[in-house]
Amino acid sequence: MNSSINIIICSIITIPLLNFFTINEIESAGVHRKHSKNSNSTKPFRWILDKPQCLEPQRMAKVDRYIERMIGFGGKGRPFPENGPQLKPYCNETRVMVSFIDEYLHECYEQDIQKLANIVLYTLKRNLRYFCNKKPSNKKLKNLLKLASCLNTRIKDDHCIMSMMNSTSALIPSGLNSKEKIKYVCCYYAELVRCGDEWMDTIPCIRNDKQIALDFLRGLSGDIISVACSDYNEFTNRCDHLKPLEIKQTNRKKYGSILNIMIDTIESMDGFL
Repeated sequence: MNSSINIIICSIITIPLLNFFTINEIESAGVHRKHSKNSNSTKPFRWILDKPQCLEPQRMAKVDRYIERMIGFGGKGRPFPENGPQLKPYCNETRVMVSFIDEYLHECYEQDIQKLANIVLYTLKRNLRYFCNKKPSNKKLKNLLKLASCLNTRIKDDHCIMSMMNSTSALIPSGLNSKEKIKYVCCYYAELVRCGDEWMDTIPCIRNDKQIALDFLRGLSGDIISVACSDYNEFTNRCDHLKPLEIKQTNRKKYGSILNIMIDTIESMDGFL
């Protein structure tokens, strides 16, 4: 299953998109989408511009791969730094990946998606700054380095995040109104937290420091979750009363990273109210 760090990054990407993207902007994007005359069936996503350099399969795949490496866990995940000397190469690679993703997003995404792209990139950088803090004596950094060697033993585990990605991708074409979709997104996040909590219980080397990871998670996303999701969280039973969505495999779009799932989710919300 997935790790607390994976959960943190995933949640920080997902919920701020709902929180920062205003109702009018969502409606505007929806109108633009419905009236777009430039749809190209060869494009994997509507918002990617019809430029040769933007449709290069290798370049698009590299963006997906870099996002997965920045999240950390999964088939293309990268180990977290375990000590001071490992921080510099880790952070240097992070800067290279951020620059590459930033260039692609701003060169190849349509204007009505630019704010989403900026938020996604900001949240990725905000999470990784805990490892790349200029003050090596930072207490949170010390705690993360303490956990890193343990987390690295399970770097390929991605059950929790893949489950959330599958659920969210099924939500996009569901036909639910925006208000209902937000509830489901929040509940998928709550399930992600539960999954990660249970995952930590299966790793002996993290059990004594489990609270450090959980405190880190709460400190990063607590306020955002309380504002965006209200009572639809892991502490209540509200999510238990949501009707499970039927996950249809036919004609479902395939996603290479959580980035495009999140943008597609927001783009599918025409009202928000």
